[in-house]
Amino acid sequence: MDEAELNSLVVKAVLKALPVRWVPSRSFLTASVQIVQSLVDAWLAVQSSSEFQDLKQARSLYLPLLASLVGDACATAWWQDAEEFQVPTSAPRRELLQAIATILGRGRSLPGNEAGGAWVCCALEDLVGSTVVALTAKARHPVT
Repeated sequence: MDEAELNSLVVKAVLKALPVRWVPSRSFLTASVQIVQSLVDAWLAVQSSSEFQDLKQARSLYLPLLASLVGDACATAWWQDAEEFQVPTSAPRRELLQAIATILGRGRSLPGNEAGGAWVCCALEDLVGSTVVALTAKARHPVT
């Protein structure tokens, strides 16, 4: 998986997550790609410090380290979402999850690959959703 493929998958996932007729700016798509790359790097940094056998064990090992990188509230919320994460049915989400899991595994099948992929996907969806909510509120109540 090269960087261009990952970027393309992130853009597809963002476009799929946005409401119909919403067209994101180039800067928003670029920021989304960079955020995913940063979150993948954060997971890899934590993964290199310890390995786990199941998601419950990972919570105690990974969550404090992830919180130190992205903040406690975000790390915890995204972790909870990742625990509830179902394998996506939409092609863009499923492809992105698989691509991130492949990158995280670096050729190895580890228990944390899918968990990390789910954590990154949940973070991306949270960021896109928060942006949509903020822009919708701003459009309803323009500053005069």
